Amino acid sequence: MFVVARREYLGVTIDRKLNWIEHVAKIRERTKEVSLRMFMMGRRKWGDRKFVLKALYEGMVCPMVLYTAEILGEKARDTRIRRHLRATERPFLRAISRAYRTAPTAAMAVLAGVAPWKCRRKPAEWPHPALAGWMPATTGEAQQLVIYVDASMSEEGKGLASVMRTKNGWREEGCRVEGSMGSADLETIGVHKAVIWGGEEAIRTGVIWVVVKTDAKEIVTGLTVRKQKRISLRLIRKEIMPMWEKGVTVQVQWGRRGRRKEREGRTGRQGDGQGTKEWRGERRDIWRRDDRRKDRVRFEKERWQALWDEGTTGRWMFQMWPRVNGEGAPDSGALTQVLTGHGGFRGYLGRFRLIDTDGMCECGEGVESVQHIAMECPLEGSRRVRGEAMRQVGHSIPRVDQLEPGGWDRVIAWAERIVAEGGWYIA
Repeated sequence: MFVVARREYLGVTIDRKLNWIEHVAKIRERTKEVSLRMFMMGRRKWGDRKFVLKALYEGMVCPMVLYTAEILGEKARDTRIRRHLRATERPFLRAISRAYRTAPTAAMAVLAGVAPWKCRRKPAEWPHPALAGWMPATTGEAQQLVIYVDASMSEEGKGLASVMRTKNGWREEGCRVEGSMGSADLETIGVHKAVIWGGEEAIRTGVIWVVVKTDAKEIVTGLTVRKQKRISLRLIRKEIMPMWEKGVTVQVQWGRRGRRKEREGRTGRQGDGQGTKEWRGERRDIWRRDDRRKDRVRFEKERWQALWDEGTTGRWMFQMWPRVNGEGAPDSGALTQVLTGHGGFRGYLGRFRLIDTDGMCECGEGVESVQHIAMECPLEGSRRVRGEAMRQVGHSIPRVDQLEPGGWDRVIAWAERIVAEGGWYIA
């Protein structure tokens, strides 16, 4: 037996301490090679248009990084791993947004319309082992709740019954139902109650998987319909989504009922001398793939917005673009310079020692920057810039997240005027 410092397995670099820093560093090297080839291919075949680069980034690079998201788990919060991830995504954001090399990463992400990797979410089939209350050894039936649902109609009345199978045995619930309704409605109510019961029990006990079994196939198929008209089925969906966000996966399965005796060696409920139900058939995840995608996008946008609100960089751009979206800004060199504040202005060029200047504006009343030209400079040209902004946009600083149709053209014209007034326009 021998011990190695690291091991490659299925594209994952495993180190002895399991801190995954070497793995993330490997990803950084791979994406660097991919970025060079991707941008060369994009320019040669389709040009360096923004939507092409963005599609290549989302389709090629992001899956490479998110491939091991479930493995990283809580370790992704390590400052060393986050530093590698920022260095990995920054070249791509800069290429898509056309921003200057010194522009803030947060501002480039908003310009490109691409959520930062620290905001990304990838659904996992089970919680990460680092989370409390879950250990790999307890997977299987111990981490699964199974609830059998059945409705009954007879001359004596109508009723519902649910039986839950847990690692500690069986539990029952039932109720009598009054009113004029058919067996399908009764079964739907039973599934609804079972979903609520199973979700509450799963959250209480730390179980991650709930299976509700019914013999009404129309319920299972109806839950997968995109625009479901039945209110009762929509209510079941409404109960499922919050549970999924809390790490509990709920499925509704359909199976035909049969009678099998326990003495035949079949799996059954202990103590039921008459036999049990046989459940076989199809299983459906009642949360469609499109619903999961929409929830993931909503979660990423909310987290992205929180980071943008609480950030310390890109505050000039935040004044004009306080609400993030996934669309980004149109291709315009002048617009990128004005929104980020990093461009061909004396103050910027002097700050980074790109030219020999003190950075002062021609007016002599401040450092030449986007803010100075657009809001403070007393020269005639700058007054025209402010007047044009007031006339076309309605405010001295446009709110690009509230633009009407055609508003981007006016903002681009405003940005080009500012860059021209700076006298250092760089296309």
